[in-house]
Amino acid sequence: MPPSTTPLYTGLPLDTMNQTADPREDFKEFAWGHWIEKNPIPDEYPSWGTFLQLRDSVLANLRSLCDELADKKSSLEPGTPSAQIAQFWGTALDEEAVEASGTVALNTLFARVDAADSVDSFIEAVTYLQSKGVGSLFDLTVVPDFKQSDILRVLVSQGGLGLPDRDYYTEADKAPLLQAYRDHITRTWNLLHGDDSGAAVAETVVALETKLALVSRTRTAMRDLASLYNNRTEVELRASAFPWVAAFRGLGASVPEFVIEATPEFFSHVVSDLTAESLPQYKTYAKWHVLHQLLPYFPSQYVDANFAFSQKLSGTKELAPRWKRVVEVLNTSCGDLLGAVYCDRYFTSSAKEAMLELVGYLKLALREKIDALDWMTPATKLKSIEKLDSFRAKVGYPDQWIDLSSIELAGTYADMVLELHRFGFADLFGRANKPPEPWRWEMPPQVVNAYYHPMYNEIVFPAAILQSPAFNLDRDVAMNFGAIGAVIGHEMTHGFDDQGRLFDAQGNMIEWWTPVRRCDYIYVYGGN
Repeated sequence: MPPSTTPLYTGLPLDTMNQTADPREDFKEFAWGHWIEKNPIPDEYPSWGTFLQLRDSVLANLRSLCDELADKKSSLEPGTPSAQIAQFWGTALDEEAVEASGTVALNTLFARVDAADSVDSFIEAVTYLQSKGVGSLFDLTVVPDFKQSDILRVLVSQGGLGLPDRDYYTEADKAPLLQAYRDHITRTWNLLHGDDSGAAVAETVVALETKLALVSRTRTAMRDLASLYNNRTEVELRASAFPWVAAFRGLGASVPEFVIEATPEFFSHVVSDLTAESLPQYKTYAKWHVLHQLLPYFPSQYVDANFAFSQKLSGTKELAPRWKRVVEVLNTSCGDLLGAVYCDRYFTSSAKEAMLELVGYLKLALREKIDALDWMTPATKLKSIEKLDSFRAKVGYPDQWIDLSSIELAGTYADMVLELHRFGFADLFGRANKPPEPWRWEMPPQVVNAYYHPMYNEIVFPAAILQSPAFNLDRDVAMNFGAIGAVIGHEMTHGFDDQGRLFDAQGNMIEWWTPVRRCDYIYVYGGN
């Protein structure tokens, strides 16, 4: 905020504090005891806080925008984002139509899996499903090359689990949740088929996923980016025991010149376990994943069954209202549809200017911190400051928007979600083996969040987070430093954390800390 600007209000919001508490004994109660008292956790959330309050406010604003567009749908130009939003919104909120359409969206996807009569054709079916946004068996995405960040590469890695990670299958304290997952598969499969075949399907799926879990790396191990960088050439991929030719054929593509195979041991397991004899089990597993991922877009009995299981994982007491779930689907399936409309209404250039000024001050503060480190050599400090000075700050929304005109929304609610997923995957996969486009963002502007990207060396602050209580142009700048300033500093330090420190100012993986300085850091901050 420029020095000449007089804020409308200053100081701390005392009504959130409990000043009767002794901060020496319970600082949390002193600092925001009254806020906690006045803000119980809503039943539709597993936790609550000011950023979740802001998120709720943004969702309500998005609902209003969608309602407005739906009301004037007939006057909107076909193919524009506004018309697409209106079409999607009307279909998704038409509960009678959703109930009547049943699970028809499964038919073509199940048929593709059923038609697989060999290992190659099954892998081809798996990647075909991925191109529709329905993942199973392994993950496939497009990222900057770790060591040559000016080119995008296909990256394949472990995946295919129905539970959050491997520990749910391997740790004794997670056994009740694994059983809940088994029960969920049984009930949902029985619901779909109207018989008692679900128990056998559940045993097949859980057994197969447990084997995948046992060869999957832990979350901590997956943060070791250097170990994930296994570059495979086209010749190596074609000669591999894993049927990569079939995998890329399922995507309508030939084998790329390079692929990053992040977890080779995972694919080695799949090669050895997926045989003509086990193919029926793998097909059952794949069909379960199709069903599981489409449950939120099906009739209420499927939605309720899915929520009953998610309660076990999250502790959430109540299903969010339908409108809120639909807004979330739009945000996650194709965030750019809502992005431009939202920013036109709720974001100003003055907010962007003030935010960039705050970023500048935080960069100066971090530079001073780096300069003051007595364990870091002058050479490493120089590299650190070079990286800090190279941070690219993106605020509000992208400089240009993705062309969404090729999206064709028709059919059921589930059909429309699949179309958005198809478009998103095609847009991503189509950029492989090309230079990155600097104007693109990894998250839509109407999401309350922020991020640092080590391979682009950029910090990004979407429009939605730049609102009260995180950010407000009309209050004392000190409050903005304490609120959104903490977020800015948090994202900046990611540039130097266990992952960010592996990349230089240009976003290339290189060891620019000396081994001695790395050991010094571990000694100083590792609890020794």
